[in-house]
Amino acid sequence: MITVYKYELEIKEYQELWMYEGTEFLCVQEQQTMFPYRICLWARVNTKKDLEIRRIEMCGTGTSAGEKSKYIGTVQTAGGALVWHFFDGGRVK
Repeated sequence: MITVYKYELEIKEYQELWMYEGTEFLCVQEQQTMFPYRICLWARVNTKKDLEIRRIEMCGTGTSAGEKSKYIGTVQTAGGALVWHFFDGGRVK
């Protein structure tokens, strides 16, 4: 079944998440909650596919970014004081 999933991301250089093969990233945004903020990644998935581990990379403006990673999106937090850029690092082998 094709559906949209939401993945909560952490503020760290990289993280590995279980996702369905062929996941299509739609956007990454800050979502307001009871806490100051959380960063979420929305993706279109096919739940009939197998799961795999994907690497999501993050960097701040002016820091090193993965050369071979595909851009997903940019999020501003703390009223725009902090800017985070997210990239798809691909399948973890």
